[in-house]
Amino acid sequence: MTPFFFGDSKRPLFGALSEPPVASQRQHGVLLCPPIGQEHVRAHWAFRQLATALARDGFHVLRFDWFGVGDSSGTLEDATLDHFVEDAATAASELRDMTGIRRVSAVGLRLGAAFAALAAADIDPYRIVYWDPVVDGAAYFQRLSRLQREILVDPKRFWWAWPMPARELLAKVRPRSAQRRQSGTDEIVGFRVPASLRRALESISPDQAVPANRSRLSIVSSRDDDGHAALVTAFEAAGVSFEKREVAVDARWDDASQIEQLLLPGETTKTIVSLLSRNT
Repeated sequence: MTPFFFGDSKRPLFGALSEPPVASQRQHGVLLCPPIGQEHVRAHWAFRQLATALARDGFHVLRFDWFGVGDSSGTLEDATLDHFVEDAATAASELRDMTGIRRVSAVGLRLGAAFAALAAADIDPYRIVYWDPVVDGAAYFQRLSRLQREILVDPKRFWWAWPMPARELLAKVRPRSAQRRQSGTDEIVGFRVPASLRRALESISPDQAVPANRSRLSIVSSRDDDGHAALVTAFEAAGVSFEKREVAVDARWDDASQIEQLLLPGETTKTIVSLLSRNT
């Protein structure tokens, strides 16, 4: 694995390139498009495992962080939807330049799937794999807002959810700790998402996740994820061919008790490798 920075020097992106053994190299690269926010944190290990498995199978693989996310420059307060779409195209170009391959597929997890689809005209992907895709921005932020409310009343996380006697005792013993943190209205599950970015992400709709080019399309869904249903409807309405695979994994994206837990991909990794390995 080779870590590096790339793109515009004024807002560099962080990437990690995983290359296959020389003897088994395919002329095919895979761009891994992650989520943002807390889902990005949860997915980090799963993406590393997927990159390793794909490289072992002969693919050149680039993982990267969006502008304002992870180890890339900037913060979400500076990011825009246009930035994310541009980042996907920049990363695909970097993958081609570094490896010399021309065929590139994209795997997008959660919002990463929407960003990859929105950038499809520039990426020109051979295949797009939508992994537990988020393609209805408004519905997605309704779910995140519900998670945020659940978190704020969790006594395991915040003292103000404790019974009153315990709160009064804390105020006497550690007055500074007892000062209730004032969460801004733009905080979503531990990350500040400015109103302008939230509005842009809420505007994402299923029909926008249908790529303009003729990429091969695959949906990989955890058995407890229902976000892909809107995408299936959009694909059918557009008359495009696609395939759908359900994996025996519970991602539990909407479970407040899981937000600090790593996403364990289980058989998802094998399924995605199998999809990408065909006809390449």
